[in-house]
Amino acid sequence: MVACSALLGGKRPTPLNTEIDAERKKLEEAHQVAKESNSALKVAVEMHLDQLRLLSRPLSDLQREVPSMADLDEESEASIAEVRRILSKVDEMKSQRTQLSAQLRDAIHADDVTKRLVAFTSANDRGGTETEEEKRQACPLVGSFAPPPLLLLNAFMFFFSRSFSILS
Repeated sequence: MVACSALLGGKRPTPLNTEIDAERKKLEEAHQVAKESNSALKVAVEMHLDQLRLLSRPLSDLQREVPSMADLDEESEASIAEVRRILSKVDEMKSQRTQLSAQLRDAIHADDVTKRLVAFTSANDRGGTETEEEKRQACPLVGSFAPPPLLLLNAFMFFFSRSFSILS
């Protein structure tokens, strides 16, 4: 393209000519972007042309082309039933895991001895805490005074291992 100053025979550009030249450049850039977009659209349409032709057919022809659930063999129906059964088990395990983790969290918060330990000042005052420590040591999920993130990780691993034993 020829710049406006070249059209005017080398004269100095006026503000109007500069403005027109800037607008022309913007329009050329927009045109280039539109050409690229059209090319990308053409490629995308060509990739899916067969499917678009199929979808443009009358409904009766389309229904004959698309497989139906009524045409499934017994093996496929059995597989679908098995998948549905497994998915229902997975949903059941998810709800059990949520329920058990909530119960564990509530039990941990209810059995927290930290307040009692902080309140005691001497070793003689800590007489009742040995049973609390023994309870925590006996629990397979908790271990001995593990920090809360590790505690929850242990509980999760315990429930996760139980979940897979239900499936088999």
